[in-house]
Amino acid sequence: MRGTARAARGYLAVPRFQLWAPLAPVAAFAAFAAACGDAVPVAAPPPSETHVAQTPAAPEPPAAPGTPASSTPTPPPAETPAPPVVWSAPIAVDIPCGNIRLVFDFAPALTGYSLSNAFWMMWAAMRSFDSEKEATREELASVGFANYAAFDDTATSLQAYVAGSDTAVILAFRGSTDLRDWIGNFDFPERDGAGVGQVGRVHEGFANAMEPSFAAIASAIERFSQGKKERPALYVTGHSLGGAMATLAAARLQHTGHPVRALYTFAAPRSGDTVFANDAWAALDHQHFRFVNEKDLVPRLPPSGKAAAAAGALGQIEFAQKGLETLLRKMDYAHSGALYKFDTASHLTALPPMNEDDDVAYWGELAAHSANGQILNLITDNAEQATRHSEKTYLCKMRDAYLSAKPH
Repeated sequence: MRGTARAARGYLAVPRFQLWAPLAPVAAFAAFAAACGDAVPVAAPPPSETHVAQTPAAPEPPAAPGTPASSTPTPPPAETPAPPVVWSAPIAVDIPCGNIRLVFDFAPALTGYSLSNAFWMMWAAMRSFDSEKEATREELASVGFANYAAFDDTATSLQAYVAGSDTAVILAFRGSTDLRDWIGNFDFPERDGAGVGQVGRVHEGFANAMEPSFAAIASAIERFSQGKKERPALYVTGHSLGGAMATLAAARLQHTGHPVRALYTFAAPRSGDTVFANDAWAALDHQHFRFVNEKDLVPRLPPSGKAAAAAGALGQIEFAQKGLETLLRKMDYAHSGALYKFDTASHLTALPPMNEDDDVAYWGELAAHSANGQILNLITDNAEQATRHSEKTYLCKMRDAYLSAKPH
């Protein structure tokens, strides 16, 4: 997780809107906090020049006998500009798969699921962690997104950016910089979505964080969409808590006259109840694609449906005495979108849309391996969870899948 001046104010640590009500402290948090420590930026090598080989022009054939020579020379054919090339991650960021340069081939005109566009949306989500930096603005401008607006609400810790080109507008939300709150707090308050432009009930903390900035975000999207031959395609993305915020934003934008071409989320928790999830899925015309890396915990929060029974049965100390299963079933949280899951071998599998069965198996496995109900110890005692959930891990998994699918 990347350190910033806002790390201590991660989404879930903001007292102002009290995302979670803390439960009993768990000793394993110290080990997990160390696993989630700030990454030390490692400077990547300076961008290398990209050369495009030029084929020498063929000599003109001699004029036919008796044909007067032309006084105006034939202009040479126009050179095709080299495609833009970018780093996988921001240049100062070290990633486990190596920071390499790629041809930027994002294709906003595509409709439906696209693995290539999915990778580029994770690429865009990665830039949200540095949305306030001039380097981010310049990098996006280098691939045609000359219009740019960054949003940084210190009161709610919301951080996002809107970038616009002639053919696309991208809205990307930053994820959390501190996962300890996810692991340690199992209280998920809801609120009526009607007061924040939503259908059904939604997560109170996410909705309250979105509310102060939504009008300005929508205004930037509209401003960057005007004056074009065709309205640019709007893509929304985010990782972790940014994915939850992206889900709320996309549904609300769709309902307020800002059509969304596609929503790509990564490691996102649930944002609202079944009514909200079904409405968002339909409103977005089934163009929500969410990605989960093997046994990442965060996308399984809050446990829902049949998974609520499995989660509620875990631990006589942390959960059972608090009636967690009853609480979770009452709140009825649900995921929107079509699920794409990486297994332990990094193979990407598409699962049925709006399907929660994967969570039932996950929580059941945790129950089978928990000792004396200390489920939080099982989750936080090692660095594996932090690595699975990291935005760097998701970027690498998406890049590997994207490159493997490209023709060679």
